[in-house]
Amino acid sequence: MEVPNLLETEISLADHYLEMKRLPEAEIHIINALQLDPSHPEALYTMACILHAKDDYMEARKLCEQALKNGYDQGACYYLIGSTYEEEKNYTEAESAYLKFLKNEPDSGFAHAVYGSIMLTVGQKEKAFALLEEAMRLDPENERVTQEMLHYAFATSDKKNQQVLLQNLMENGSSEIRKLVNLAVYHQLKDENKIAKEYFVQAYLMDPSNEKLLQILEDHDRSTHPIFFYEGPMMKIGGPIVIWLSFIVLLFLFKTLNLVVPLAIVVCVYLAFVVYTWLSAVLYKVFVKGKWLKRAVAK
Repeated sequence: MEVPNLLETEISLADHYLEMKRLPEAEIHIINALQLDPSHPEALYTMACILHAKDDYMEARKLCEQALKNGYDQGACYYLIGSTYEEEKNYTEAESAYLKFLKNEPDSGFAHAVYGSIMLTVGQKEKAFALLEEAMRLDPENERVTQEMLHYAFATSDKKNQQVLLQNLMENGSSEIRKLVNLAVYHQLKDENKIAKEYFVQAYLMDPSNEKLLQILEDHDRSTHPIFFYEGPMMKIGGPIVIWLSFIVLLFLFKTLNLVVPLAIVVCVYLAFVVYTWLSAVLYKVFVKGKWLKRAVAK
């Protein structure tokens, strides 16, 4: 009975040091364990994890595959194998391994998030979101689920300022605030803006002095307010510069062809658009901005 107890102790110590990222100590103990039993599946898997942490991906795979053959947990092995391939940017093999991981753990939010992440990497955004949506349903508080949902939001949004604010918030906010912000981002991605706004408000009410969260809230409210109905379609066609260039082209074309009525219409429409964009910003600032937040705080 002494050898099994010693073996388990060495593996436990190796796992402990690995978690602390003290790789030399972890390696010493796992080598001791493998000397006691070279075919022990958990010892092989732990050694594979250490090699993965040392960026020795090929050897990590070999040991992980050996652990798999010797009966170690299939889900854990396929996840580690997929991770080694992903680090090497071999996304085809990574996807294959992560799919096996998901099939072994179909009720795991973590597994759905991991597979969703590789789908996003290879450009399958719709499939990625479907997987992340299921991950949110299964385990909305899981850190990896939160992380991958934010990665999806960043990859599909052109709002760089909001990305920076969200990242900072998720790194420095309390766990409850992170949970609420993640739910808000999730519903925002589904175009469920009313629900998203409620979660943003709840997060803000937990820390009213957080200026970054207030800015995210105000940006979200502004971007979804009906007074700015034109911004969505405008950004989809390339932004204000495309509108301006289109106006110049039409102006030149109609003037060259001496088409007075179309020329007058284009000028009037463009001027009306310019005036409305300026006026909408002023009206929002005077009559809308912050009013809903004050009501929420009062409640």
